[in-house]
Amino acid sequence: MDSTEDILTVNNLGLLHLSMGKYSSAEAYLNDALIKRQANKSDSIGYTAILNNLGVLYKNQGKFNESEKYLSNSANLLKETYGENNIQYAIVLNNLAMMNQSVNRIADAEKLMKKAVEITGNNTKEKAQTYVKLNVNLALMY
Repeated sequence: MDSTEDILTVNNLGLLHLSMGKYSSAEAYLNDALIKRQANKSDSIGYTAILNNLGVLYKNQGKFNESEKYLSNSANLLKETYGENNIQYAIVLNNLAMMNQSVNRIADAEKLMKKAVEITGNNTKEKAQTYVKLNVNLALMY
């Protein structure tokens, strides 16, 4: 069984390739991390992070149905496990809002973004940078 550190490294390689626009290799790394994480269910935050990362990848590729599936799954798991006031949940809602904006579902995007901003506002002391970023994303919608 792969260790949590090994899975994190594979996920990070996927993120690196995603940031460089190397979508094919990013997808391979992220899917590999997802498979390894499924075998090692000890870290649900790690699992939902990989789902989120795949959702962002598919959004960037214009595969919006796939993106929505992964982002929604990540958001639902986070909400069920940690509740609605979790900063990771807010980050996934932000990504889901950005995906909705990409397909011109502006009302849905705005609703999700406002919820993400509200959550991060409740956690400002710990996550001020995220709060500012999400407010900027909300402002850019207008």
